[in-house]
Amino acid sequence: MIYYFTFNDQPSGIYESQVLDTLEFLRKSTSVEIRLIAFIPKANFERNKAKILQKEPEAIVLKMIFGISRWKWHLPMLKWQLRNNVEKIICRGPLATVLAMDAGIEKVIYDGRAAVKAEVEEYDVTMGNIKLGQDFIRSEKRAVLESTYRLAVSQKLVDYWKNEFAFKNDSYVIIPCTLNNSWFEQSFEEIRKNHGNVKLVYSGGTGPWQSFELVVKMLRKWLKDHENGEVLFMTRENVLIDELISEFPERVERKFVGHEEVKKELSSCDYGILIREDRVTNQVASPVKFAEYLSAGLKILISEGIGDYSELTHQLNCGQIIFNEIPRLTSVDQAENIRMKSLCSEYFRKEKYKEEYNRLIRI
Repeated sequence: MIYYFTFNDQPSGIYESQVLDTLEFLRKSTSVEIRLIAFIPKANFERNKAKILQKEPEAIVLKMIFGISRWKWHLPMLKWQLRNNVEKIICRGPLATVLAMDAGIEKVIYDGRAAVKAEVEEYDVTMGNIKLGQDFIRSEKRAVLESTYRLAVSQKLVDYWKNEFAFKNDSYVIIPCTLNNSWFEQSFEEIRKNHGNVKLVYSGGTGPWQSFELVVKMLRKWLKDHENGEVLFMTRENVLIDELISEFPERVERKFVGHEEVKKELSSCDYGILIREDRVTNQVASPVKFAEYLSAGLKILISEGIGDYSELTHQLNCGQIIFNEIPRLTSVDQAENIRMKSLCSEYFRKEKYKEEYNRLIRI
């Protein structure tokens, strides 16, 4: 039995695609037994537990009764759950990895998703909690240097490990954020056929690391300069979006839909937005939205230096690198729409990385 361990993650579209879909893929593509153990925050615990169990009925879902600041106090709970000679555990993030190592698990795999030290220093992700920020930074260093094996979402993340922590060995695999088969089985061509103007979409959160103020600033100028432009925000309510809708009521809208409805909404658009500030946090990223946009036939508007993906955008001719402003754009025709979907299938199916996943399972 292999365990996949998440700590302080709540159910969301990202959690579903990066955790739950991956577990489903591993079961189908390998003979391994794998079980999720999730420590989730106290807020909305029962509701979020039910969401996880709906897709993972055998999951162990536990309440973080001591909160994130006292994260180490959850170690006895983890030891008790893993008391029956667990040989291997895949851990999402540095805190989960350190807890698993301190629990005495023989083989601990660090699932590295971000440059955590950079997130703390650049975006204060611990919201002023200096001690917790220091814990994050120390835990990332331990996870990188002391884990048995590592999964990185980009080569740029591995380069960051080498520069920041003097990481030197080759015990890692690179697996970008990928999509499940269900994404490729959905088709919404009829929505594209009925669309006229050039329509941009922003799908994702509005956290500081997602550079949302910069995105809105660029979109406001683009809407003023291009009368045939439309924008769809697929995110929760935000005052900046409300202001933009007030300025362009017929051309800007906001929707927030479930994970299973995302592709349908994306399919009504021409370009997906991945505009970020030039920070280390973004330089190592692997935004799952890149694959989601392509899967719906969209071209990408991406900042320079976003993980491995700005360069990939240029190599595949699947969008434009954005510097100071969004240029004049033309609607994506059917041939290009089909080509984008084909590129997504070629580069971002989980099956493409089956050997990398098997390597994790075999260590």
